[in-house]
Order: sequence, then C-alpha cells, then structure tokens
Amino acid sequence: MATQSVFGWGPLVALGLIVLIAYATTYCHQVGKATLWSDALFVTWVTTVVVVLYSFFKSIYVGPGFVPLKWRPKDEANIERLTYCHICEGYKAPRSHHCRQCGRCVKVLDHHCPWINSCVGNDNKVYFLLFVTSVPIGCVYSAVKCVLFLIRYYQTMFSVQHARYFGYRLTPGRFAFVICGGAAALGVALAVAMLAVIQIKSILKNKTDIEGWIDDKAKRVTKKSKTPFIFPYDLGWRNNIKEVMRQSVRRDGINWAVREGCTNYDMSQAQLWQKRTHAQYRYTFKVKTRPGRWGWRMGWRILCSCPWTQATIDLQPGDLMHAWRQRGKWYCGEKVRVENGMIRTVYPLHRGWFPIAAVEEVDLQLPYDYRGDGLFLQPPPTANDDDDNSEGGDDEAEQDEQGKEAAQGQQPRQRRANGQDKQQKQPQKQPQKQQQTQQQQNRHQHQAQKQKENKKRK
Repeated sequence: MATQSVFGWGPLVALGLIVLIAYATTYCHQVGKATLWSDALFVTWVTTVVVVLYSFFKSIYVGPGFVPLKWRPKDEANIERLTYCHICEGYKAPRSHHCRQCGRCVKVLDHHCPWINSCVGNDNKVYFLLFVTSVPIGCVYSAVKCVLFLIRYYQTMFSVQHARYFGYRLTPGRFAFVICGGAAALGVALAVAMLAVIQIKSILKNKTDIEGWIDDKAKRVTKKSKTPFIFPYDLGWRNNIKEVMRQSVRRDGINWAVREGCTNYDMSQAQLWQKRTHAQYRYTFKVKTRPGRWGWRMGWRILCSCPWTQATIDLQPGDLMHAWRQRGKWYCGEKVRVENGMIRTVYPLHRGWFPIAAVEEVDLQLPYDYRGDGLFLQPPPTANDDDDNSEGGDDEAEQDEQGKEAAQGQQPRQRRANGQDKQQKQPQKQPQKQQQTQQQQNRHQHQAQKQKENKKRK
C-alpha cells in the first residue's frame, strides 16, 4: 500500500548516515584549531545539512503524486489509447505507471526509492533533485574535513604542536569514529552523485528511464516507416526544465505540453503496441505439481539452479501460467486465468520464476487481454504506410525483442518454434525439386528422340 512515512528501514538508515557524518564533521571542526576561513566553510556546510534534511522530509511526505482511483480521461474517445489498472480500478493517465511497492499508479513514475520509502514522481521531483544534489556537496566537505583532521593529528602526534592544536590525545574509539565518518561521507558522496547525474539528465530530456525504454523500442519498430515515432515531451532542454518545474510545483503531472504534431497519448499508445507484440511471445502452461518457493520439491539440481537474485513464485496444481522467458531449468512468467473467452492476468500480481518440470504446456486458442479492459488495439498505422518498409520494421522489431529476451534467457519453446519453421519451409522447396527433375527427364527424352531420327536418316 501507499505509505509516506519516515519509519522504514530505508529512511532510518539514511538518517543514521546523516547523523554519523554530521557528528564526525562537527567533532573534527570543534577539536581542531579554528580560523575565520574554516568557520565560514563550517557555517556553509551547516546550511547544506539543513537543506538536505528539508528536501529529504519533503520528498517523503509530499509523495510522488498518485493518479486518482477509478480515473478516466475527460474525452471517452481516448480510452482506447490507455491501459486499464485492475488494482486502482481505473485507467493509467499519460506518463503514469503502477508501482507494486506503493500499490498505486504514480504520475510520471521515475523509480521507487527505498531511501525515502516512496516513489520519485511528478510531485516530489524537485525536492528529490534538491536532495541528491545537496548530499554530495555536504559529504565532500565532511570527507575532506575528516581526512585533513587525521593527517594533522598524525603529523603532530609526537611534537609540541599537538597540544596547541588538539589540546588532548584522541582515544582509539574517537579515532575509529572519525575514520568511519569520513569513509561513510566519501561513499555516500560517490553513490548519490551518480544518482544526481541521472536525475539531471532525466530533467534535461524530460524523459524517465521507463519512458526511455518505451521510446527506444518504438523508434526501432518505426525506423524504416514513413512516420517514425517522435518522443512527444522533448521541447528542448530549457523548456524541459521549465515544464518539469511547473508540473512539479502545480502537482498536475497529467496535462503536459507536447511537440507540434504529437498528442499527450502517443507514449501510452506506443506502450500498448509493445504489449500487443509481447503478447505473441507468451506461452500457456498448467501446473501439474507443487514445486515449492525455490523449487526444493523438484530436486537438488533445480534448487541449485534457482535464480536467487530474482523473485520466485510458489505454484499450486491446476494453476494456469503464462511464460515468456527461459533460463536453464526455469521459466519466467505470471499467473493467469480464463475469463469471458480470454486470458487475463491474476491480481494481486503473481510474477516471477518457476521450475519447468512443475508445468506442462496446454494449447489454449484464446487471446490475451494485454490492455486489461477486454478491448484490443488495432495494429499500428505505420504498418499500412508502405508494405516493404512496414515488413522490414516488423521483422527488425521481432529480432530486437528476441535478441533482448535471448540476452536475458531463451524464450520458451524457442527451439521447437525454429524446428516448426524449418518444417514449414521444407514443403516449399519440394515443388522446386520436382520441377527440376521433370525438366531433366524432358531433356533426356528430347535427346533420345533426336538420336533415333538421325539413325533413320542414315
């Protein structure tokens, strides 16, 4: 469920690191010899810490901005261009996606951040950007302060200046505390700085990582067509910054400015086309025996080959499963059900890896409800622009999809499908061979007749 609270393991760990680094930095400044320059830098650092805490709590309690439950577009004609969410009982607004951790559809979902115990979305985008840019600045100062403190302490340890600079000796506990504080500051600065670069790029392009994946696939499909896909929200980096800030402050996140010739529903429609294509690579299986969570009931070989870093699901005999990826002795898929003459995903979602030996394939000639509301999207209009171009684009899209799946794991029945293709191609070659043999026989007969005629003339 959607929770906006600091009482989670992520926010508590983040606060613990902030307190550790802040206390170590304050201790190094207080014990060391103070100057006007060091005091000015320390006051600036304290201001940075205040900004870090302010943006941190704002990112948590403002939240990413959730799409209202049972949301529908004002124009009912646009329903066909949107995906239905069974959990929120409404349609997903443009640029919104459902988060399983929060249990809600999030406006302009970027990612779910465990450190703020919430998603990064439209409403808290500005606060999260302020947080990830101010943290490296404060941590760099803290790391430098701790390192210089330890160097000065080591240099003056056995000299008269030690008493003037420090006043007393450091205990082993305080010495280790300063080392831990400096190491934590350096590690946090590097990690959060990389995240800050990603967020800045996202704002300059006005494109999240999820939208980047959808955009790349859509451009590969329509690359050879007369109407290539154009990302509708890229207005130039200056206008992108203004639009992101305006949407985050107003907390709208649904009605976005788009490029000329584009609509606010182009990305949603492109995602539907990709789901429609992906549905063709789904295969239906029926569970014949319960494998256990990690397949421990199926034997030690399957247990040892379990994908430990990814989610696995426990199955019950009789369950229907859709699979679209294979890795070793495991399938990746989700639980489905048959309803109203079509196959639909079961909610709450049961998705993950399950053993191949626990299921058997069934042939259900039923369509998959990839939209979620029982409606089916027509093929993309680019397929009718040019027969040659559209066929090339479709073939390339299928190759790209298969290449991605193959990189992550083979698809179910891939070898069998290849074998069926070969069997289908063989009958096409047989007529050509028959024609060649008939032509050779006719030639031999014609030559024999000529030889007989020549003998008669002689």
